[in-house]
Amino acid sequence: MDNFSRKRLKRPREFLSGISEGDFSLRKREFDAKKTRKTIKRLSKDGKLLKTKTEELKLAHRRLLHPDPEEKRAFIEQKRRRKKD
Repeated sequence: MDNFSRKRLKRPREFLSGISEGDFSLRKREFDAKKTRKTIKRLSKDGKLLKTKTEELKLAHRRLLHPDPEEKRAFIEQKRRRKKD
């Protein structure tokens, strides 16, 4: 809930009504539209990154399962060269 709300101090009237209900907290959470937009934007960026990584892994999986051993070997060597650099 912290990604979609912000905390603020309660006003005296809110504090007194809270005490009568058994709530002794001084802070109150309220919905924050700016924080929500930022969170959703960040989540969509992460989702896109995960999607591209999954596509890369699927492609690598297909190449490693390819029936031609020469193509497999070439793919593995290509990946090894990238790791060394």
